[in-house]
Amino acid sequence: GSFPEQAYNLKRAVLEVEFPVNDGTVLHALNTHLDAFAQGHNTMEQQIRYVHDMLGDLERQNQAWFMGGDFNLLPPGIDLNDMHPSAHHYYNQNTEIAPLFKDFQSAATQAELNGPERARFYTHWSNNPVIEAPDRTIDYIFYAQSLNKLNYRVLQSEEVKQISDHLPLVAEFQLP
Repeated sequence: GSFPEQAYNLKRAVLEVEFPVNDGTVLHALNTHLDAFAQGHNTMEQQIRYVHDMLGDLERQNQAWFMGGDFNLLPPGIDLNDMHPSAHHYYNQNTEIAPLFKDFQSAATQAELNGPERARFYTHWSNNPVIEAPDRTIDYIFYAQSLNKLNYRVLQSEEVKQISDHLPLVAEFQLP
């Protein structure tokens, strides 16, 4: 982009916090918010590659970790026709997030995100007034092989829908 775009646009990043665990190890909690409007650029691929490398390093070091956030990408295998046509131009059918699903565990599996109950996992409700309900998943939690997922859900109550255009994700894990 132009100089003003580069200088003043949001700088997307990953926030990492290390929590000490009783056995002397560390739990890495990571949060991110990736770019939403990168059509025509390879920004999304670059951001996913960065996240993939970061998570791969933690996995190779046998670290316990989880990462959640707004990835602004649809899950692999999704049918774009499941969401309102006004949003189609924001997404690629061959989603850039696929490498994360291939190499890491997602709290909501691809089968769940593409299955008959997929609406239970929708995380985004567009600000477009013609869209009357959440219609896509673009927020995720990925986690280490060493963690045991106990529970995962997306809070979709009417009260929650009034707070943000993104719905809260809740996951419970057991440490190794």
